[in-house]
Amino acid sequence: MASIVSFKRRFITRVQNSKKMTLLSTLIGVVVAIIYSYFQSPLYTATATIEVGFEPNTLHHSMLVETKTNIIKSNFLLQRAFAKVDLSHYYYEEIDYKKQELYRTSPFSVYLTKGHNLSFSVLAQDDYRYQLRIKGKDWEYDSIHRYGQRVSSEHFNLILRVKEGRELGKNPYGFVVYSQDIVLQKVQEALGVEQVGNSAIIALSYSDSLPSRAKDFLVALVDVALKDSKKSTPRVKNNALSLSTLQLGEKLPLKKREDTIQQQIELFKALSQNIDTNKTLTILSRVDTKYRELLLEDIVEFQRLRIVDSNETNSSTLELREKITTQIATIEQKLKKEKSLMPQKVQKNIPKKLQGDRSLDILASIQKRDPLYGLFILLGAIFGFLFALLLLTIQLLLSSKVRSFVELKNVMETTLIGVVPHSKKEYDEEGVLIPSLMFTESFRTIRNNLSFMPKESASQVIAITAPKDGEGRGTIITNLAEIMSLNNQRVVVLDIDMQQALLHKKFNLFNDEGMSSVLSNSMMISQVIRSTDNPNLDVVTAGPFPPNLWELIHSNRMEDIVQKLRNVYDVILIHKPYIETDANKFLSCVDTTLYILRAKRTHLSFIQEVDRLNKETKGFAVILNDVKR
Repeated sequence: MASIVSFKRRFITRVQNSKKMTLLSTLIGVVVAIIYSYFQSPLYTATATIEVGFEPNTLHHSMLVETKTNIIKSNFLLQRAFAKVDLSHYYYEEIDYKKQELYRTSPFSVYLTKGHNLSFSVLAQDDYRYQLRIKGKDWEYDSIHRYGQRVSSEHFNLILRVKEGRELGKNPYGFVVYSQDIVLQKVQEALGVEQVGNSAIIALSYSDSLPSRAKDFLVALVDVALKDSKKSTPRVKNNALSLSTLQLGEKLPLKKREDTIQQQIELFKALSQNIDTNKTLTILSRVDTKYRELLLEDIVEFQRLRIVDSNETNSSTLELREKITTQIATIEQKLKKEKSLMPQKVQKNIPKKLQGDRSLDILASIQKRDPLYGLFILLGAIFGFLFALLLLTIQLLLSSKVRSFVELKNVMETTLIGVVPHSKKEYDEEGVLIPSLMFTESFRTIRNNLSFMPKESASQVIAITAPKDGEGRGTIITNLAEIMSLNNQRVVVLDIDMQQALLHKKFNLFNDEGMSSVLSNSMMISQVIRSTDNPNLDVVTAGPFPPNLWELIHSNRMEDIVQKLRNVYDVILIHKPYIETDANKFLSCVDTTLYILRAKRTHLSFIQEVDRLNKETKGFAVILNDVKR
């Protein structure tokens, strides 16, 4: 649970510190959405209506409407409409990086026998030649040809001709010739055909990026649908179970009689299961005794003819006759019972005779639907913002190191006494390093914060260490000593990191003798104190490296030296060897211990150890070094 809370705090901190990146990602999302919207075209929908005609003797006019709807959506009728409107050739011209479709206005035409669904690019060279480019999955084609010349390759075969009186401009052109299957699929997706309520009216709609093409195709479809209705009236009437043929006693060919009888039997089965509905009662009210007798005779005669052809036994004829007779009797009994309960309004609504299918509105309207520019931009901003959060989350999961002051403060209980920013190295004309203003101010802040730390006497003993080498101990102690000495305080720096002595280099001093000499009783402390250019700042270098480093540091001699220096100096800064988790290695004579952590180098998993050291060590505080903003 604590890790979840810690991660949440780190995530919020990371978001707060990454406002510029989040804003930039959001703006990029908006720009991408605007570019996407620029390449989107409006969608135009053309609509029309057809009224389906039927005769008074038709049993179920809704079945006729449904049949007509399926016929209009059939591949057969759609392909006939394709013959009137060219939907397979897609020509365009690139203007301002946007493809402007050329329907009816293309300056050239293409005859293609191979290479359907490939995207071809055309660039006019002069009045006689053009450049043809195609890029396939694993092949490319780029060549110059003459207009009207047959161009053949392994992947395509075409002839491109310029239309009479036309010429290609300087803009790039292109075309795609879709296969019949692709065109059919596109049309079926864009075409809407449905019955209006329970009426005999069929509503048609077709959507396209061009209003003229949407209109042309819908007009063509309505035209072929009406012509198909006139040509196939007998067939449609039989499919709708018209009674005219049976009532006139006409004898149909065996195959047509078989189709009609099977459809009639299926209808009776359906009616017997749904006799409760008013719609079915309306249809059954028109079934008279004469028709049932003619139907029964027709079924029996057909069965007799089939028996003669297949040498079946006569028992099947009797079974069929008995089955049909029983079914009709059941229907008649239910009809008498339910018909008395049927509202008079239902009987009055029995359809009247219509002369045939007709178009009510050949083109009712063309509706334009613009791309949702506002929605695109909103979604772009949302996705851009979410993408930024995703990047921050991934970065947070992959990054296991401290990055900022706020992030460290949110996961650590130890006192954070100061933050030292990253400083670019700038030198004056004499080669002297010039610290930045923020860098200098950070040490003033640390100096002021140290004044609130508890101390045993008037002078203050401060030890500076780190969990490992490279955290910046030398930089911190050198600059802190300079800042504190400028406040009219007497400061002395003791370098007891004899293994990696470096302060003598920082202050440009010799290291032939120093703290190791004093701790080993070879010299007195007063003999190794070195003065610097700053009158308030003295330094004691590390001296030669001894074999027993930790014994010397924790000896009583070290305690005595610190006590003597307290009487002379206001601040004693001790440069200690780096330690990780052993609190026993801290000096008991120290008032404050500054633990240096370097940004982007210290692992977050180590923070728990830092908190443990804080509990076991007096005057413990942390400085975060080299923070980049």
